Amino acid sequence: MSKFVLISALAMFAIPAAAVAKDKVDPRIAKSLQCTGIADGAQRLACYDQAMAGLKQALEEGELMSTAQFKPKALEGTVVGSGGMGFNRFWVELDTGDRWELIADSMGDEPPRRGAKAKLRKTLMRNYVYSDNYSPDFQARFLGRRD
Repeated sequence: MSKFVLISALAMFAIPAAAVAKDKVDPRIAKSLQCTGIADGAQRLACYDQAMAGLKQALEEGELMSTAQFKPKALEGTVVGSGGMGFNRFWVELDTGDRWELIADSMGDEPPRRGAKAKLRKTLMRNYVYSDNYSPDFQARFLGRRD
């Protein structure tokens, strides 16, 4: 009986999650996915050609980005710039092009110095911790990469 309840509960949560994920698909990608349902080869090819034209234009205009831009290039680097972002928050850019938001644990912390050798490590909770040889450790969040 308990297995049935567990499976039912998982199904209740999985179905809404799948529906939400489907709604987040870019319409140009959704259009190309619709082409897979066309049986006639010539019509399917025409559908793909039309869908790819929209995707190509979106890529050229910078409306779609590679997922690589959402992952850090490296977890070590040299600080090339830093500054404040508000109360106990700083930004830092490394020579790799990676940009990070740093969150201080205490008041009075200053942004990392240019030239500092920075290291980031991933915690068990999939967060990051920033450290260098001049600053206290900061909680860190990846912001993206300058390319």
